[in-house]
Amino acid sequence: MKRRIVMALCAVLLLGLCACGLAAVADEEPAPVQPVNFYYQAAAGDFSGGAIQAEVRDLGPETLPAEEILELYFRGPVSEGLRSPFPADLAVDYVSLSDGVLTLAFNDAYASLSGVQLTLANACLVYTLVQFEGIESVCLQTTGSMLSGQLSVALEAEDFLLLDDSAINDQTTVKLYFSDENGRYLVEETRSRFFTSESDIPAYVLQQLLAGPQGDHALAALPEGTSLLGVQVEGGLCTVNFSEEFLLNRPQSYEQARMAVFSVVNSLTELPEIESVRILCAGESVERGYFLDLTKALYRDEAVLAGQISSGSFDANLYVVLNGQETLATAPTYVRRSDSRVLAMDVLNALIAFKGLNGYENPIPNGALVVDLTVEEGLCQVTFNSSFALCDTDEATATQAVRAVVATLCALDGIDRVQIQVYNSELTHVDLSEPWTSDPAWVLE
Repeated sequence: MKRRIVMALCAVLLLGLCACGLAAVADEEPAPVQPVNFYYQAAAGDFSGGAIQAEVRDLGPETLPAEEILELYFRGPVSEGLRSPFPADLAVDYVSLSDGVLTLAFNDAYASLSGVQLTLANACLVYTLVQFEGIESVCLQTTGSMLSGQLSVALEAEDFLLLDDSAINDQTTVKLYFSDENGRYLVEETRSRFFTSESDIPAYVLQQLLAGPQGDHALAALPEGTSLLGVQVEGGLCTVNFSEEFLLNRPQSYEQARMAVFSVVNSLTELPEIESVRILCAGESVERGYFLDLTKALYRDEAVLAGQISSGSFDANLYVVLNGQETLATAPTYVRRSDSRVLAMDVLNALIAFKGLNGYENPIPNGALVVDLTVEEGLCQVTFNSSFALCDTDEATATQAVRAVVATLCALDGIDRVQIQVYNSELTHVDLSEPWTSDPAWVLE
């Protein structure tokens, strides 16, 4: 979390007290009151940890002006393995903050830097300063270069290509998933950033999801006002603890809840160390309000990603069982089209092939196949092989299988009735003598 920052009338930048996750302090030492990472250049010949490395400093209990913090920073590191990339006679002439851009004007000593040394100095400054809340980028100027525009571009951490061949540590690019404009699929955005530790990445991913998308064609999926209370990864399971707003402001529809949950699950499971995700609210299991069973670990669902769209595919609604409920759940799916088959056949085959995950279940029995299908004047006549009759164990199971077929087919243009037949078999728990029509009451809203 970035530290809070305020601008006084005298244009002095104040850095507030807010802890961030940094290097651990030895048990025998007192816990830091206001820890901060100061970034410096690694000593010559020691690049095992990267050309830029962090040194943890404790700013103490007081709120310090920016000038004092910068003076402390420019004194250089205390660690033997680090050295300052800045000229010894460097001085700050001017500090201002506007719209997230922190402007620093130096004396002409800064203009003496060039090449790789200038890049290292810029990177150290930017990585140190963007830790503080309210600072998104840093504009570096010198007295002699302000008019010419040199060093006047606002720099962000992402502007530095941190590759080993430039003697600087790698950035990490993470994938984030937000809801599309229709609330049916997740769309991808990426963020790139330098992390001092891989353990910091899951929290960063979640904070970015809470902040919302940057693109114009995506929507934030998580409930408004939700904050992150904690995140822990152990044995491939990532446990996320959201604030109570996650439940209090929960989505009011099944589709929105689905987007919220899988925005979190699919974003986190992009990280190689995370296989599943469990979501808590104020430290407690979420037993109701999200349709999905959040008391259990959830796994990545590729079907919910918009990126699985292929040329010639069709966006269909499949209707399946969720957590054993009587009401069916919508599973939007891109169905591959075949030139030799009618659309209804491809969609029905997609329903038959649906694989249950995260509490979703396919009500169509294993082994069921479509023997024949025709569509004429709004009536779709379907003949299944005898394996479809395996659903006829009781009224509830048979009803769900028939409703899933009818609801899925009636969602297609040109079909308003479905007549089901089973080859060499009859169902005893449901009446298939007349065509069925779909009922909105069958489906979760």
